[in-house]
Amino acid sequence: MGENHDRINELEKELANARNVLDTTLEGTNVGYWDWNIKEGKEYMSPSSKLLFGYEDREFPSKPGSWKELIHPDDLPVFLETFNKHIETKGQSPFQQEARYFHKDGSILWVICKGKAVEWDKEGKVLRIVGSYQNITTQKTTEKNLEESEIRFRLTFENLGAGMALVGLDGRPIVTNGVLQRMLQYTNEEFTQMTFADFTHPEDATEDLGHYKDLIDDTIKNYSMEKRYIRKDGKEIWADLSVSLARDQLTNKPLYAIGMVKDISEKKKAMNDLLKSSKQLEQFAYVASHDLQEPLRTVNSFTSMFLDKYSGQLDEEADEYLGYINEASNRMKDLINALLDYSRIDKKNTIETADCNELMATVLLDMDTLIKETKTEVEIGRLPTIPVYKTELRQLFQNLISNAIKFRKPETTPRIKIEASKISGYWQFTVADNGIGIDDQFREKIFMIFQRLHPRSEYEGTGIGLAHCKKIIQMHEGNIWVESDLNVGSTFFFTIPT
Repeated sequence: MGENHDRINELEKELANARNVLDTTLEGTNVGYWDWNIKEGKEYMSPSSKLLFGYEDREFPSKPGSWKELIHPDDLPVFLETFNKHIETKGQSPFQQEARYFHKDGSILWVICKGKAVEWDKEGKVLRIVGSYQNITTQKTTEKNLEESEIRFRLTFENLGAGMALVGLDGRPIVTNGVLQRMLQYTNEEFTQMTFADFTHPEDATEDLGHYKDLIDDTIKNYSMEKRYIRKDGKEIWADLSVSLARDQLTNKPLYAIGMVKDISEKKKAMNDLLKSSKQLEQFAYVASHDLQEPLRTVNSFTSMFLDKYSGQLDEEADEYLGYINEASNRMKDLINALLDYSRIDKKNTIETADCNELMATVLLDMDTLIKETKTEVEIGRLPTIPVYKTELRQLFQNLISNAIKFRKPETTPRIKIEASKISGYWQFTVADNGIGIDDQFREKIFMIFQRLHPRSEYEGTGIGLAHCKKIIQMHEGNIWVESDLNVGSTFFFTIPT
């Protein structure tokens, strides 16, 4: 008997030492262990287990069933069911259960509890079970955030109002949303069997594929283009496509592309109709103004002949009336010439690569007399070399500089500053002056044809100059606008694609 007792004491010491080593190893981790000796009615919970729940070793008793105080009551039934099944199947069904537990501070922890029956009596009753706790709150929170992020992405993906597709590096759609499926009349399964080139118009496929390759090669970060798609029924539709690439955050390797497709077929149709109407109006303006030249020359000719022959022979009132007629016919001549110039602006000329510095030097040389007479100071920054319609762009610069000089403040030296900067695929030019400025309510109006803000007696002109400028910039597929302060000055902005 004495030898057996000594052996038991020795084994208990070894067990205590082993527990100390394990406790030391697990200290500071999110893992703890437990040992339930059913035969002796003892349950050991390691200090690391108690610390996991916010308790010091002395604060939480190690006794059978104490863990039930920690587990969330809603999770206890499932927990017990898993535990009982493990016992009933003699350990064949694993005991592993995720559940919510209460921390000492009242917060909720997600913990995975694992256990295994390791000792049984002759009748098959379990005598001892050992197991572990592992805090998986961070993992659960991450999973929940990812799930919520996935839900938000899916809702956005399906309800954005535009066609969306995740496209593999081989060009095959991985998944498409309902908008794109309805737009092109293919099911998601049908999309996944094709590459995007298969439903792209042949004339647009090469450009799209080139951009896609540059995107994957990291030459560009994203791209946008207008292109034509071919619907399942063979009909062409115009779309505005924007594509970006998702990359692995650690390796930077490309994963898949995200494409957004907006149907602009109606917009294109409206633009084409508008273009046709514009062409018809321009043709009418050209014909009308051209046909007016001859009778106007006749009026001017006979008015001049009348003045030469009868000036001084009539009373002063008659001479005054003839002067009005002559002045009005000259204004009409200027208007007709300006209208002809406006109607002739078209893309019949060829795009050429032009150094805008040289172009500006030519403009300043042509305007040298006016600049010197008005003592205008012109400052030119470094301008780009870009593809443009050279003649029209030179006319635009001349119009803007002329306006800056014309609308100068009295007794003030006119100062004009011209610069350019590269912004999002465009060159943005600025022409700034220190003139009389423009009231906010007229900022859009000034670009309309025949719109004048000042009486002809104060400032001469036809009212076509800025409309001329706008048409030139539209030819270049850019925009033009103005920012201005009364009695301070104006800055005209216009953009030209790079």
